[in-house]
Amino acid sequence: MPTRIRPATPDDAPAIGDVDPLARGADVPRATLVEDALHGRRDNLCLVAPAGEGPRLAGFVVLRHGHFFGRDFVDLLVVAPAARRQGIGSALLTAAVGAGVSERVFTSTNRSNVGMRALLAGQGWEISGSLRGLDEGDDEIVAWTGRGAAAALVVGLGRGPKRLFHIALREDWDRARRLGEYRVSTIGHSLDEVGFVHTSFAQQVAATAARHYAGVDAPLVLLVVDRSRLGGTVRVEPAPGSDEVYPHVYGPVPVAAVTEAVELRRDAAGRLVLPTL
Repeated sequence: MPTRIRPATPDDAPAIGDVDPLARGADVPRATLVEDALHGRRDNLCLVAPAGEGPRLAGFVVLRHGHFFGRDFVDLLVVAPAARRQGIGSALLTAAVGAGVSERVFTSTNRSNVGMRALLAGQGWEISGSLRGLDEGDDEIVAWTGRGAAAALVVGLGRGPKRLFHIALREDWDRARRLGEYRVSTIGHSLDEVGFVHTSFAQQVAATAARHYAGVDAPLVLLVVDRSRLGGTVRVEPAPGSDEVYPHVYGPVPVAAVTEAVELRRDAAGRLVLPTL
């Protein structure tokens, strides 16, 4: 059942305080941000996800119109601990982007907040860069998305957390089809060696192909993996030396979880030609 999202009203203030105690006043800037959003002041908008039919909330998000260099900015997203890992954060973020008025919507999060970084990557947000000096030893990662991404997520198109992508040697994929499961982590390394299978979200495939497969002469295929059919755990984890986080499949990929295996070709310059994702 889809998560219901609605605009907040001043009557939601107590329930928002239950979700985020800092919004009750202990953190004055945070409390002021939420209060302004509840009353529609300073071009702030608050959306909430009800928890059932009563006044309780599963989470909320605050969008600030034109706040970031004239672009809309998702300033705060909080999900109640008991409601996490149920798609609430994803639904709130999608709704906030859909409520934006600028062509691009921005947000930021600490490098240490792997959960939020995973949510952004799963929804196809692009990394703009990082800011140092705001929190000691914990850079702020800035990301953006186009407003069209929200519509794509709603209708289940390429970007989003349900589909993962992996570039494989065709001979490795042929072997997997015979055995019933794919057990290669990345080119030249097995699942048993590494402990997981490297995969990418849609917006990461082109960079992964250029970084790791540009010099590979052997035939390649792009595997499209339905995350819901995987038997193993999927963890979205930071890549060493990068602001990006990537989905790692801890276990073999069943052949039945691969919905497409797209043969990759090269153009006249020898570059891999990728399908539109």
